Amino acid sequence: MSKKFLIIDDHNLFAEAFELMIKFSLNYSCVGIISTLAQLKECLKNEVDLVFLDINMPDFSGIDAIPVIKNMQANTKILIVSMVNNPLVILKALDAGANGYISKNTNGDEIELAIKTIFNNGVYIPEDMKLLVEQLDQKHGSGFEQRNVDEKLNSLSKREHQILKLIAFGYTNKEIAEQLFLSELTTKTHRTNILRKLGLKNSSALTHFAHQIGWL
Repeated sequence: MSKKFLIIDDHNLFAEAFELMIKFSLNYSCVGIISTLAQLKECLKNEVDLVFLDINMPDFSGIDAIPVIKNMQANTKILIVSMVNNPLVILKALDAGANGYISKNTNGDEIELAIKTIFNNGVYIPEDMKLLVEQLDQKHGSGFEQRNVDEKLNSLSKREHQILKLIAFGYTNKEIAEQLFLSELTTKTHRTNILRKLGLKNSSALTHFAHQIGWL
């Protein structure tokens, strides 16, 4: 029976071309191309063998989708397909339960190799990233960076989480205030508290932090 795959990506042109390539080269069946967690939960009501998952999504981090997938279908394989080539992000995805990672700049041969590897219960990381990821894992121990980031994020209030995401996406204090029905002074105070709790010096560092955790 043909394996069923799901694509989670918000770039329709890429996703549709990727779908055709997988169908043509492996004769797999696509159950959908989606871009929201609500759509994901609906799709996972039916059997899915393989999920191709982008990390940078408009409303959520792809890493957040990994436990959702594994909780609903523990045997589903997850292959990250992303332009993000940060070894920390890759390690975080693997710690969360992903089975492999490939760059969107790769070729068809590597995609087939990655899929074959993960269906043989292996973990696939491209050769040019493997050493960096392994060194990072050995340096900190499995899950260290994830726990470190989680501890920082857990120190934030629900409102600070909202504001953090808006700051990361480039919203100004005035725009955030208008969107959340706050005063600019209150928004500025929240921004200051967020930077303090995360141990960051400025908004540029905050944007870099957002990249590290896969929000951008």
